[in-house]
Amino acid sequence: MLQNPLDYLDPAKNFGKSAPLNPNLPDTGYSQGKKNFAPRVGLAYTVTPSTVFRAAYGVYYDGNTNTNQFSDISSAVGPFKLRYEPVISSNEQLPNLHVSGNFPFPGPTSIPQPNANPLATFRFVRQYIPISAVQEWSASIQQRLSADWAAEISYQGTHAIHLPQFIDVNAPALPQGALANLNINQRRPFPQWGVIGTWAPIGWGRYNGLGATLRNNYWHGFTYLSSFTFAKNIVSSYLGTSDQGNVHGAYPYIWHGPSRLTPKFRFVNAFSYVAPFGRGKAMANSGVAAAVLGDWTISGSIDMTTGSPNWVTTIDTSGTGYGAMPDRICDARDVPGGRNRLQWFNTSCFAQPAFGTWGNSHEGVYDDPGINNWNFAFVKAVPARFLGEAGKVELRADLFNAWNHTQWGPATATTLVSNVNAGRITSTRPRRQIQLSLRILF
Repeated sequence: MLQNPLDYLDPAKNFGKSAPLNPNLPDTGYSQGKKNFAPRVGLAYTVTPSTVFRAAYGVYYDGNTNTNQFSDISSAVGPFKLRYEPVISSNEQLPNLHVSGNFPFPGPTSIPQPNANPLATFRFVRQYIPISAVQEWSASIQQRLSADWAAEISYQGTHAIHLPQFIDVNAPALPQGALANLNINQRRPFPQWGVIGTWAPIGWGRYNGLGATLRNNYWHGFTYLSSFTFAKNIVSSYLGTSDQGNVHGAYPYIWHGPSRLTPKFRFVNAFSYVAPFGRGKAMANSGVAAAVLGDWTISGSIDMTTGSPNWVTTIDTSGTGYGAMPDRICDARDVPGGRNRLQWFNTSCFAQPAFGTWGNSHEGVYDDPGINNWNFAFVKAVPARFLGEAGKVELRADLFNAWNHTQWGPATATTLVSNVNAGRITSTRPRRQIQLSLRILF
C-alpha cells in the first residue's frame, strides 16, 4: 500500500510505481489459506452378481464462493473502492428533503476520514481468509432388477466451513443497561466510523440427504428415470446475491436454520417412449396407418417438489439496524382451516420483539408453495428423401405445465407488522405454454 494513496495520480512518481510504501502495512492486502491436500477415497464391493455397495469420502476446496460481491473489494486498489452507507441515528429530527442529491458519492480520489458527517462507512478485506472447504461422504446400494431395470438407494452428507458470511465489525451494541440512552453511532466499538463491513470466513452448512432412484436403459421402446430425495440442509446464513443472516458481527449464528436452497422432498421423473407404430415396427407398419401413426416419440418430465424453506422478517426493534427477525410463538405452518393463498402461513405466530432485543425466529420457519409441474413433448419424424438419404422433417409440440396447474409463487414474508399482504400469495408460476416447431434435417 502507498504511503500517500494519492501518489497514483503523480506522474513524477510513475503514477505510484516508484512511490514510497507504507511501512506499517503488509505487502499484500490479504493472504489465503494454502491448503491443497484434498484426499478422496472410494470403494465398490460386489455383494452379489446383481448387488453392488459403494462408499466414498472426500475433501474439496472452493475459491471465492461469493465472487459477485467479494471480488469488488478484493481486487480493487484500496481505498478507492468505497461503499458509501451513511447512517443517521433514529432519534434525530429528519428534514423534509428528497434523498436524491443530498448524499453525493465521494469522488474517485476520496479517502474515508473518521468523524465525518455523516460517518464514513467502508468495506475491507480481512488479512487472512481461509479457503472454503467441504467434507463429503456417501454410501449407496445398487441393485439390478432385470436385464433392463436397476434401482439404487443412497445417502450423502456434507459439511461446509469457512464460507464467506457478511458481517459489520463495527455494529452497535444493543441499547441495554448503561447503553440504553445512547444513539446508534455512540454504541459502536469505533464511534468515529459508520458501518465497517467485510465477508468473514465464518459461514457453515450441513447437508444430509437420502435418495432413491429407479431407471431402465430401453425396455420395449420405453426409457425411464425416477429420482426421489429427502434432504435437510442447515446453514448459518443464506448466500444468494448477498448474505442474509444476522449481520451483527457478535451474533452471526443466532438465526441459523433450514436453507431455502434445499426443499425437503423432491420427486423427479423423466421418460421417453417410442411408439410401436410405423414402418419396421410391430404395429401399423404399412399404408395410411403407418404414415399417420408411425414415427412418433413421446417424452416428458414430471417435477413434484415441496416448497423451499423461508423466513419471516419484521421492522427492526433491536436498535442496531440488524434486527430483521420477529419473535416466533407457535408453528407458522399450522394455519387454522388450512393453508390457502390468502394465508399461507400463520401470521399470528409472530410478535414484535421487545426494543433492544433480538427476535428468536430463524431461517426456514415455514415452506413456500411447492411445484407440481408436468411437461410433455410430442415429436413425429417424417422421412423426406428429396432432401437426401438422411433427410427428414420433424414436427414437434412442447407442452409446459401441460395440465395448467395453478402453482403459487412465494408468500409475502417481509415487514410482517406493517405489510397488509403478509402471509398472502400474490403471484403464480407460469401457466400452460404450448410451443410448436418444425425442423428440417438434410
